[in-house]
Amino acid sequence: MKRLVFAFSFIGLSLALSTGAAAVAATEAITVSCHAEYGLTAVRLPVAATSDVFAMRSVNLGDRFMFKAQLLQERAKLKTFVYELRSHAPTLIHASEHLLSQQRCANLPVGLGLNKVYSSDLEREMFFQCFAQCE
Repeated sequence: MKRLVFAFSFIGLSLALSTGAAAVAATEAITVSCHAEYGLTAVRLPVAATSDVFAMRSVNLGDRFMFKAQLLQERAKLKTFVYELRSHAPTLIHASEHLLSQQRCANLPVGLGLNKVYSSDLEREMFFQCFAQCE
């Protein structure tokens, strides 16, 4: 019985490792860009793949919001963050994660969902959407 459990554990580990390698290989050819809009300000933020969990691309939208994005290559994951810029410190008001290994590779950009975020002061509205595309 112990040998059978060991064999299944080994097979499961092998499958997990091969699946992780496939996810990394799939994200190597994917590029991501995010589009953010607040009031009359609209920006496009290309997000470069990184293995550093602390490296992020960011942009301020007016004096109300800060948008950050991170494409983690090894984890096949896009992470986005929106901060409200307050007088004492930026405050995180929205965070999301998108697994890119689940996205089908396409020559045209594939939208990852339109996000609407509101500030606590006067409920100011900010939109952002990220797009994944194969190179």
